[in-house]
Amino acid sequence: SDNVLKYMGKPEISVYERFCDKYFSVCRQAGLEQYIVPYLMSSHPGSTLDDAIDLALYLKKHNIRPEQVQDFYPTPGTAATTMYYTGLDPFTMLPVEVTKDYEQKRMQRALLQSTRKENYELVRRAIELSHREDAKALLPRAAFYKDGGKQHENTGKSNKNQKKNRSFGKKDGKSRESSPPIAGKGNKNDKCGDRGKKKNRLR
Repeated sequence: SDNVLKYMGKPEISVYERFCDKYFSVCRQAGLEQYIVPYLMSSHPGSTLDDAIDLALYLKKHNIRPEQVQDFYPTPGTAATTMYYTGLDPFTMLPVEVTKDYEQKRMQRALLQSTRKENYELVRRAIELSHREDAKALLPRAAFYKDGGKQHENTGKSNKNQKKNRSFGKKDGKSRESSPPIAGKGNKNDKCGDRGKKKNRLR
């Protein structure tokens, strides 16, 4: 979210989107197929479960499936580490939300890779804790829990369909999961999704 980006010392997401538009416009004019590799971090000071869900929904909307996610780790001499240990923004001296609980950190990281099968339970738990209806979009349509989370519809057939359709800006039905996390040229409604071959990747 823009709130977390502020604590990171980064500009708001709209700046990134304008950069994507300009960058891919220049690439098209030059006849180049290039890519952007966003650096994603979970559990940064200031990031709550809701912020992680917002980012996960943004990634889903723009067809970005990150292969790598960095969980925040305090590094000496940084403002973020000061926030982590003190719970204060050193520039304003105002309180900052800091996630140190191991399970909360696992959930935040899993949300950024919500399409991975091994993250299913963590993502479901995060959605359940958040009480956010919109977050259910992060799970397969038929898979969201029933009977208070005791039963799950997640048949082999639905899994096969997921794998078949698991692509972003898919072409010829092939999946293009990024490695490392890629934002590229998505469909015409997608500013920053990945599409096409993986040649000429810009890192």
